[in-house]
Amino acid sequence: MISIQKKCVFDIDGVLNYYPNTWIEFANERAQRNCKTLDELKNGLSYITYKRIKEEYRECGIKETFKVRENVLELLTLLKEKDFYILVVTARPISKCNSLMAQTTNWLKKNNLPYDNIFFSEKKHLSILEYFNDIEFVVEDNRAYANDIAKHNYKVFLLDNDYNQGDINHLVRRITNLNQIIGVYKDANK
Repeated sequence: MISIQKKCVFDIDGVLNYYPNTWIEFANERAQRNCKTLDELKNGLSYITYKRIKEEYRECGIKETFKVRENVLELLTLLKEKDFYILVVTARPISKCNSLMAQTTNWLKKNNLPYDNIFFSEKKHLSILEYFNDIEFVVEDNRAYANDIAKHNYKVFLLDNDYNQGDINHLVRRITNLNQIIGVYKDANK
């Protein structure tokens, strides 16, 4: 019998870590502000200031220090035990900031997060569909990306946040934490 490895896809920022909190905290410190949301941050800074701080955020190495979201290690380990091929995707712009690739892979390694491949693309949500088939599910925090993926008949878990509210495709399932995915796969195909 030929075994076809199941594939799952995880976004990094906002799924494996606590973005946008990481970015908001960094920008507040640099701009001496007290913004609570992404919208408040974007509307509270000039375009030039926002862009300058964002470039510093990407280049300073802080992405290697981010805390891993609760239950990430448990979920990824469970999926490896269930013989899933784990693809980590990110829209981090490595062509604009060369250190982002190293920061990303160092962070994954430092936190012992199991994965099989990492894919960098600023249009990650479309690129994964182009390069990887037979995806069982995707975990995303961006509602527009989740809906784009789901319209191609893929199951998507959307990690609920204040910035991703609105209508979702019937194949998108809103979750409040990663334990909800663990619950789906823990007893599946023992």
